[in-house]
Amino acid sequence: MENNASRMIPGCRGVYVLALSIEGELELRYSGRIVVLHSGVYVYVGSAMGAGGLRARVKRHLSSSKKIHWHIDLVTSSDLARPLMVAYLCTENREAESRLAEACLGLLEPGPRGFGCSDRRRDLTHLFHAGSSLISSIEECFRKALNTHPDILWINEANL
Repeated sequence: MENNASRMIPGCRGVYVLALSIEGELELRYSGRIVVLHSGVYVYVGSAMGAGGLRARVKRHLSSSKKIHWHIDLVTSSDLARPLMVAYLCTENREAESRLAEACLGLLEPGPRGFGCSDRRRDLTHLFHAGSSLISSIEECFRKALNTHPDILWINEANL
């Protein structure tokens, strides 16, 4: 999945949404659970508050060969997953990730409970199943949560 698109993302701290297409049934095993993601478009909400910021985190997600550390690594390391786009916002606000995930709850179908948010126990999930209005839904999540629009980086399969 790795490509050069991540170089276009700034190294600032911030929040992001990674949209992925899952092509087939993807079985995930984590925390003693087995979850199946069916074919479709999924949206993952994350943050990058550490060294390297957004650029480093997105580059990691776009790399298919990595040590599994986060729940989303189980998805992004699969041959069934294809990146569609990244939307991001530079911010130091550590609550922005939870606010963004909460905003997506009202707009997208929640994925598995606890996925991607084991460090944020009050959040239901950070993975969502998206319908056909992907771009407008993601923009609305940012607007509703943070009162702004994200910067959007397109990633298409021609660049992979």
